[in-house]
Amino acid sequence: MLHLICWMSLLNHDGIGVVDMKNRFLFLALILALFVALIPSGFAGIHSAMEPAAESAVRLHGVALGDTCALVSAEWGEPARVIGKWSVYRNASYTEFGMVCFGEDKAEAVYTMRSGWDAEALTKCGNVKEYADQNDNDKKYAVLYTLPDVAIPFDELMIFELTNGFRGTHGVAPLAWSDKLTAVARAHSRDMYDNTYFNHFSLNGCSPTDRAKNAGYTYSCGENISAGYKDSISSVHGWINSSSHRRNMLHTIYKEMGVGNYSGEKWYRNFSTQLFGATW
Repeated sequence: MLHLICWMSLLNHDGIGVVDMKNRFLFLALILALFVALIPSGFAGIHSAMEPAAESAVRLHGVALGDTCALVSAEWGEPARVIGKWSVYRNASYTEFGMVCFGEDKAEAVYTMRSGWDAEALTKCGNVKEYADQNDNDKKYAVLYTLPDVAIPFDELMIFELTNGFRGTHGVAPLAWSDKLTAVARAHSRDMYDNTYFNHFSLNGCSPTDRAKNAGYTYSCGENISAGYKDSISSVHGWINSSSHRRNMLHTIYKEMGVGNYSGEKWYRNFSTQLFGATW
């Protein structure tokens, strides 16, 4: 741009002011064309209104939609777990918990259970869904900040992480993952789907503890079941808003957990079972 201004100045000194109006018009048209041609390289900071620069976007605890994995890690640390397109960020006690969905190394959705967000401000750059706990005076415990049409998986590990995230926000120690309890939980979800029922007791009368003991697990168990939820976040949210299921999720007697999902095309489609073990 500076070179263009200097050139215009030199031409004025060479007598452009004395040419006829036709030449003057052609000269101005040439200058305008050169100016437009310089815009892509000379104004790299210009962004489309549909794609705001990440540095100017509204941030949720330091993370904006469009941030790269590296930028998110600079704010939240390295992910503790990756589940498909979703990365889980948390500390060991789960008192700080969040997840980010990445598409082509760009954040497409941000979920967090950390308190303190401005939902109205977030709506300027994305869709916002807040999650409230009906068993805690409708306290908002989480928020999802997302671009349109971002898929949330129906995933066992995500349910496990979300459950521990909820425990962490209430100062309860996280549960360990149990492969044995997971196998029992998967079998129950499959059995409910195949035999078209929804109950903690199997059709043969076995309780959750009975099923676990039959599989070689010697401790007492608690169980949460869900059906019909389309993804992990909504499934866990349903349990949080049921007093008995919420109590299982936060109970300090439990030390480990298994999660078993089953999905199909009939009836309620998605079944999930959480099986909690006391280990004593």
